[in-house]
Amino acid sequence: MKIVKINQANLEEQVQETSQLIKKGGAVIYPTDTVYGLGVDALNKKAIERLIKIKGRSDGKPIPIIIRDIEMASQVA
Repeated sequence: MKIVKINQANLEEQVQETSQLIKKGGAVIYPTDTVYGLGVDALNKKAIERLIKIKGRSDGKPIPIIIRDIEMASQVA
């Protein structure tokens, strides 16, 4: 596990590092206004399997995803 603190001084470098981690199938924990989110690449089957294992979810339980646009929605729907 690696903790990456993102701030204005290192924003570009740390966002790039985090992006590469997600692309390689890694998981990230990030704060929101109310809770911490757990994120993976929704198009990476192994990453989804890892997310299910981390969360202890049953295989049939749906997982919410965040999409960037309609095109991405058509890829995952």
